[in-house]
Amino acid sequence: MGLYKGSGETAVGEIVVIENGVEYAVDSDTTGKLTVRGTTEDVSITSISENAPTDGKPGAVADASTTYTINDSDVAVTDGAVSLLFDGIINNQGNDRTGQLEQRAAKALSEKNIAPAANHHFVYELKYLDLVDANNGNVWVKAGGDVTIYWPLPEGADVNSLKVLHFKDLHRDMATGQIEDEIAECEVEIIPSTVSGNYVTFEIGSGGFSPFALVWEEDTPASSFTIEATVSGSGSITPGGTISVAAGSNQTITFTPDSGYYVSSVVVDGQSVSWTGKSYTFTNVTANHTITVTFAKSGGSSTTYHTID
Repeated sequence: MGLYKGSGETAVGEIVVIENGVEYAVDSDTTGKLTVRGTTEDVSITSISENAPTDGKPGAVADASTTYTINDSDVAVTDGAVSLLFDGIINNQGNDRTGQLEQRAAKALSEKNIAPAANHHFVYELKYLDLVDANNGNVWVKAGGDVTIYWPLPEGADVNSLKVLHFKDLHRDMATGQIEDEIAECEVEIIPSTVSGNYVTFEIGSGGFSPFALVWEEDTPASSFTIEATVSGSGSITPGGTISVAAGSNQTITFTPDSGYYVSSVVVDGQSVSWTGKSYTFTNVTANHTITVTFAKSGGSSTTYHTID
């Protein structure tokens, strides 16, 4: 980009800046580089405040004396609206950067000997954080001191296993191909954090903005369950013994009494249940179960019983 002075009758002369009565010439014949960074459709831009947010939206808190400069330069923000840009990860041109960041996070946790508990797995919420001046085209700015981030606590997140990860030095002005390589090699640090109400809070230093991740543990759904099927008395059931059942599927147990016997009772998970004809069916299996079928001799002391044709 550069300064356009017009042409023909609309052309202007030399450009100067006057500050405190002193003129400074501006070299309008050179150009500078303009970097435009995109956002997702779910971006949130919230002004930095001295008070913690209470509306459930992302926020940032900094002392009123905190100073800000533009683009890591010496140019101070004097009349701006410094805000927190809180956005998702951009996945474009077929690049799954979210998945790549999750893989890098999992590798970093493993390198730090941090693993989920038995029958658990890690869950990630990834965001890109930055400070911008909302009064100046959302140009990115640098804080002169720490800024406290308020990240809304994800629904269902386990606060006891919650961690905040920072992917250092990853910025959105990196070209496609470059950022993917940088993700694989970037340094990942664990940021000290606390849970305050419905927020996860942590501090970011003056130059620490880039992608972040909240990580917590969740139960890993079992892919299958077992049914322990046993008999009492003279008869058999099919299938019997230890039966493996796919999660969410159905399993029918068929009863076959020996000659002169009938089904006296069916006990599932310690409770007597009713059954139909020659079988009992477990539906939508989402846990381990037991079933015991008792066969009694016909003509015994029982006055009511089910007959098997």
